[in-house]
Amino acid sequence: MYRDPNGPVVGAMPFVIFANRYRGRHGVIAHQHVGTELLLVTHGRGHVTVGGSRFAFAVGDVLVLPKRVEHAQEDDGEVETLYVEFEVGRRIFNDQARVLRADHEGHVAAWFEQLVALESRPVPLPLRGGLCLALLELLTYTERRDDAHRELPPGVASALRLIESDLLAPLSVEQLCRAAGLSASHLTALFRQHVGCGPMAWQQRQRLELACRLLRNHQLAIAEVASASGFSDANFFTRQFRKRHGCTPSDWRRKQRGAAG
Repeated sequence: MYRDPNGPVVGAMPFVIFANRYRGRHGVIAHQHVGTELLLVTHGRGHVTVGGSRFAFAVGDVLVLPKRVEHAQEDDGEVETLYVEFEVGRRIFNDQARVLRADHEGHVAAWFEQLVALESRPVPLPLRGGLCLALLELLTYTERRDDAHRELPPGVASALRLIESDLLAPLSVEQLCRAAGLSASHLTALFRQHVGCGPMAWQQRQRLELACRLLRNHQLAIAEVASASGFSDANFFTRQFRKRHGCTPSDWRRKQRGAAG
């Protein structure tokens, strides 16, 4: 739902109030907004004071600034940000003041840029709201994933981040061990304890889940799905897929097509 002429109505889809770009070095005086604000730092560093809390920010940070809470920005030299103000129900996004890291999520910056670009274009409200919803979902997913990583031993978290940075990269156990700062035996033992399998097996499981998503595209041949999932040998891919899902990729695709009616 969207805001009607008589006042705000907030439903499952965000209502984007505005999006814009900031460049400066003198900061922003204390002010507040009627909606929640997301602010992506693209250059520089500084601090934001929100209510009684003070948060440092740097490139790649996304600041969450709650609605109707006064905040002020202090710039340490030249600062550039992209920001979007929106209204949405709390069940969609937690608007508690905090700093999220998004430097490793390329879509975050791209979607901020697109929201700013759409500000001056006569596009339908659902287009802006849908893009904002995608941004909120990605930030929520990233925050939950990072929270889960913090519950793990640092070495396991470092290895997971390396795998997740490029699921198709041909990583070796040695590379993961260097990232984790652990021996192969220690890393494998910790992975099995906290993740349920070894690091290479975990990477393969994620690739097979990716394959399931790709198999829904019936225009892709099985060999193309294998390659796009990080498997250079289609026969090996089929064997591993059968071990994981109990059927071949072709059978899995047929079952999904039948379930869809």
